[in-house]
Amino acid sequence: MKTTAAIESNNFFSTKLDIDTSKTQINMPDIVFAFGPSHSFYFFAGHTRHFSKIPEQFKRYVLESPENEMKRLKQPQCVALGPTEQEYYTMYQTMEDTDRYTYDFQSSHPELMNWLKPLSKVVGTHVAIGPRRTFYACVPTLTNGGTFYSPSIPADLKSLLDDNASADPNRKFTAQVSLGYGDSWYVLWPNGEVSWDFKGHYDELDTIMETLPEKCILHLVLNPWERGQYFMVLEDGEVKFCLPEEYAGEIEDAIKDHQNQWQTKRISSIKGGKAQSHIVGANKIHMVLKDGRRRDKDGPDAPPPYDGGSV
Repeated sequence: MKTTAAIESNNFFSTKLDIDTSKTQINMPDIVFAFGPSHSFYFFAGHTRHFSKIPEQFKRYVLESPENEMKRLKQPQCVALGPTEQEYYTMYQTMEDTDRYTYDFQSSHPELMNWLKPLSKVVGTHVAIGPRRTFYACVPTLTNGGTFYSPSIPADLKSLLDDNASADPNRKFTAQVSLGYGDSWYVLWPNGEVSWDFKGHYDELDTIMETLPEKCILHLVLNPWERGQYFMVLEDGEVKFCLPEEYAGEIEDAIKDHQNQWQTKRISSIKGGKAQSHIVGANKIHMVLKDGRRRDKDGPDAPPPYDGGSV
């Protein structure tokens, strides 16, 4: 197990937004990525979103809410896809700036649904779905929250979570957890520190992590179903990823567009000084999946997912 954590590697696509921060504090809009089963994914950056084969219920109730356009997703806070093609969790800010969450784990994790349903709707709640029907959930509040995870999560991760929860009040909860391929895992703590063990399945990412300055990772997800694939966002706006070839180019273009838009926005909004901005690109590598076949499954209509409503 390792703690804390990354930067330039010519083996990975890397794009970075550099702005002179001496004149202003930069708060870049979140970039969110989620891996799903059967090469499904969800990507969000500013006003841009890309996805493939996401659950129909997620699309219907979150992205295209027919009942009320103001209840649709404006900004995701957490998105988890799987373990089946129709299951998911998401907490998000709506068009009317309220916080909502909805999920459907009826087939695979009814115990997780039962645990989540009575809990308070707390901003910062996050869920991770892993291989072999593993899961982790955290509702970060002392009064009506806690953590809940499957018995089959990696033993060293379970020990880390249990030991820290009892010994360190600052680590009673997590800020993000990702369950990866072959019992690999990653944890982001509320103070910005990170812990991880990739179990030899993400060698290049291990190297990146060991060269990063402390407390600089905003978002890191591991693909639980494919070895070596990940998506990382750093606090300075840099994005690193290793994705399947079938959609890596699409995501790369979306990141560049988003950063160019943000660059223009920041330049026009800074007063009394000039922002020096440019996009820095690097060589990229696309991982080609050994099994690139898509498998679409059509089944009977599922009942509506649990809708947690607004906070």
